[in-house]
Amino acid sequence: RKDGSEFPAEITGSFITISGRERMLVVLRDITERKRAELELNIYRDHLEDLVKTRTNEIEIINKKLVAEIEKEKEIETMLRDALGKEKELSELKTRFISTASHEFKTPLTTILSSVELIQRYGKNWDESKLDKHISRVQESIEQLTKLIDDVLTISRSENGKMQNNPVVLDLPELCGSFIEEAKPKAGPEHKITLDYKSDDRVVKLDPQLMRFIFVNLLTNAIKYSPEGGRVDFTVDIHEDKFQFIVKDEGIGFSAEDEKHLYEPFYRGENALEYEGTGLGLSIVKRAVEIQNGDIYFKSRLNKGTSVEVIIPR
Repeated sequence: RKDGSEFPAEITGSFITISGRERMLVVLRDITERKRAELELNIYRDHLEDLVKTRTNEIEIINKKLVAEIEKEKEIETMLRDALGKEKELSELKTRFISTASHEFKTPLTTILSSVELIQRYGKNWDESKLDKHISRVQESIEQLTKLIDDVLTISRSENGKMQNNPVVLDLPELCGSFIEEAKPKAGPEHKITLDYKSDDRVVKLDPQLMRFIFVNLLTNAIKYSPEGGRVDFTVDIHEDKFQFIVKDEGIGFSAEDEKHLYEPFYRGENALEYEGTGLGLSIVKRAVEIQNGDIYFKSRLNKGTSVEVIIPR
């Protein structure tokens, strides 16, 4: 730049013909944000690798203690199984992270690149509607990348103890309505989303950011996994000692086997693989509930819908 600062750039070129003469069109694109996203992703990946090393060291220490106490055969078998389970879990987590992140970054970046190149080559000859279509594709892809990065950073902050409960005085029905509005763009005309606020109390004390992590994710899932539409009911009630929230849909549900892995980062259920997603949403939901000393309960049947109840102490 003129001030001497530098920024990463990507250059693309193509030949074009103007008035019968061949010219070279060169475009320089500022990729600062892409590099920033890659850096943050690498930092989180390195964090996972350090975590694997730490856990592996812990396993080695446990194994040494087990050898020293060989007479306790049953205890040795149990602890070895636990140790191997942790190692396998971390290995699977790392594999799922690399696979998911690679796919989730590659797809929108490919969409952005193809749309931008088409706009560069043919945009001057397009009508406004066709140009808007490709600009919308770029915007949607950027939003998808931003969501993935935000989710990864949220998981990282929770693991590092940086996600905390900071309750403030707020209007609860208004807050819940804002969650629905935020999730609505994912809905189609066949969806009907309702808010049933049962309490006379409006002003309460909760952490709006943690609440947003929970209910925007749950409402978005309820819409996304109800491809045929139907009702999505958001029920809120306040009792003497607790807040009660229920999100219920008529979607694809999940199996008992998938229920065991609901909160594992990057885990996707067998019947959810065809839908867009990273498998981070419910992991974030679980952590946000636990930070508030709350509980979460699922009831689901395949192709019959899902009901999620969240209880948060007052």
